[in-house]
Amino acid sequence: MNQPPPAAPSDADLVLEAIEPLPRPRAWASLVVLVGPPGAGKSTLARRLAERTPVAVISADEVRQRLAPAADFSFGESQRVQRAIRLAIGELLHRSISVVLDAPNLTEWERQPLYSIAELHHARLVLVDVTAPTDVVMGRLAVGAGAGATSGGGEPQSPRDVHLGHAMRREPITREHMQVDTSSPALDQFITALAMDLDEG
Repeated sequence: MNQPPPAAPSDADLVLEAIEPLPRPRAWASLVVLVGPPGAGKSTLARRLAERTPVAVISADEVRQRLAPAADFSFGESQRVQRAIRLAIGELLHRSISVVLDAPNLTEWERQPLYSIAELHHARLVLVDVTAPTDVVMGRLAVGAGAGATSGGGEPQSPRDVHLGHAMRREPITREHMQVDTSSPALDQFITALAMDLDEG
């Protein structure tokens, strides 16, 4: 008897596969949402936090590369990436695994579904406004410019254009949140305190 072919993995499955091995579950999971433009230092913060405490880090940039290797940054593509990320976050929180989302999350429209996911899974929501001085951000963007910062149509953008474009989109965070300057000598102290806070639940 012929067996049906196995189902192709969903986008969310591909996201989860990319972050294996998964950290251990906790008694109470948390969703840490990083908010900040490119160059603010979100990825560094996420990586260093994961070194201190068991959390699964989901990077929007890495998800896009996995789902759309020839990324065109279209609206449809962005919707697909966001949908996969949200489904993966929901699955991880369902398993009581804490998650750090490394994505700009600059508008309430982008953040609101994340609030709902945390509430649905009874997870603690931790919002972190990630900042750095403009000259530091511009310097980081200049270093990363060769990696392909683009506009929505796929055209290369200057670090200044990238910075201004995200600055114009940024909306205030309406919920209780933390703020950290990733260029500050106090960054390590902040990460240690946040890791301890997540460990305590």
